[in-house]
Amino acid sequence: MPFKKIPVPVPPGAKWCHSCQQAKPHQAFGVDRSTKDGRRYCCDACGVTKVRQRHVRNVEFARLSSVLYK
Repeated sequence: MPFKKIPVPVPPGAKWCHSCQQAKPHQAFGVDRSTKDGRRYCCDACGVTKVRQRHVRNVEFARLSSVLYK
């Protein structure tokens, strides 16, 4: 899998968030032991946003399923 090119140089002690396209400090990323640097690929704020969007989609799907399959 090819690496994604980051459009701007990232300063030392920071990491590029692939979701919001910004350089943020390492502390803004959660722990992920499976990655090379030990941090997640997207920052915590973007991770929370993704989880909330997924929850809304799941609730909507459950509501529609209960209506359609009664």
